[in-house]
Amino acid sequence: MSEPRSNAPIRPRPKPLTVIGLLNLLFGAVLVAVAWSMLGGMAFNRMTVEPYEGLKRALMLQAEREHREVMATLAEREAAAQSEDARQVFHNERERRASLGPKLPPGSELMMMGSQMQSFGTWSVVSSASSLGINVLMIVAGAGLLQRVEWGRRLSLWVAGIKLARLLILQTVFVVFVVPSFARQLGKAVEETMTIQGRGMPAGMPNMTQLYAGIYTVMGIGMLILGAIYPIVMLVLLNRPGVKAASLPAEVRASQIMLEAGRGR
Repeated sequence: MSEPRSNAPIRPRPKPLTVIGLLNLLFGAVLVAVAWSMLGGMAFNRMTVEPYEGLKRALMLQAEREHREVMATLAEREAAAQSEDARQVFHNERERRASLGPKLPPGSELMMMGSQMQSFGTWSVVSSASSLGINVLMIVAGAGLLQRVEWGRRLSLWVAGIKLARLLILQTVFVVFVVPSFARQLGKAVEETMTIQGRGMPAGMPNMTQLYAGIYTVMGIGMLILGAIYPIVMLVLLNRPGVKAASLPAEVRASQIMLEAGRGR
């Protein structure tokens, strides 16, 4: 036999509204500032793509000129060598350098690679722009929660749901599509820099592309887990009956209490 249903009105619990409202204002303001700064930085980077390309062309012209000078010097020394062994040494070095061709100075590939990461740049723009919009809404929702109005609670629930969906989509795209391309370009640039510097890869060290792919994949999954915590907390707390009751207008709560009292007679 089931227990008789209680007719006692739900007790309003406004404290979660206040706490979530303050956190919405705090997190929203911080994340809006971060998103705005990211968008500003990316806009500046796009304006500097052409100067970077011009610098790369200048460095390559310098590398070609130095390569021609080295090749000419080796040819002169080969011709002036007094013994066959000496001529063979200069000849072999000239052949080796000819096969390598002109190379950019060490570290220049890392400096120039920012303009080549199209997938990462596009993902960053979408992430920052969507973050700016949703966190402005979170600030508005936080103000509504502090006023203990129902629209503030409903908007907060919508914000939490959109944040979870956005986070899942963005981090999935990051891990599946962005990380492979980003890791490949970054790993290649690092390996080329180490080769030019004559150090090569340390013994036992994994392929740089695989290393960066693993690091950024873990970062993407970690961001998904950490970023989902607060939206889930919002969904759980703001759907509790006492919190719902606290966000209703006083006249609505009074009518509900009278209705419940009438049913109990």
